[in-house]
Amino acid sequence: EQLSQTQEIRLAEVMDHVLATMACKAAVKAGDLLSGEEIESLLRHKDQAQNPYHCPHGRPAVIKITLEEIEKYFKRR
Repeated sequence: EQLSQTQEIRLAEVMDHVLATMACKAAVKAGDLLSGEEIESLLRHKDQAQNPYHCPHGRPAVIKITLEEIEKYFKRR
């Protein structure tokens, strides 16, 4: 549909969008229950990803929480 609407869209951009959408649909979502083995497998394979720190749409998959933030949450500081 997008290709029929404009000729300026490059095939590579369309393919990137299609592949990102496919990856997103197949991804583990919030609320999905995973077994211990599934979690271990995801952690073992994350380093094989081209960018393990973001989802295909650019949302963060990993965040950094400082020790100070953890202490604050548990009212230890």
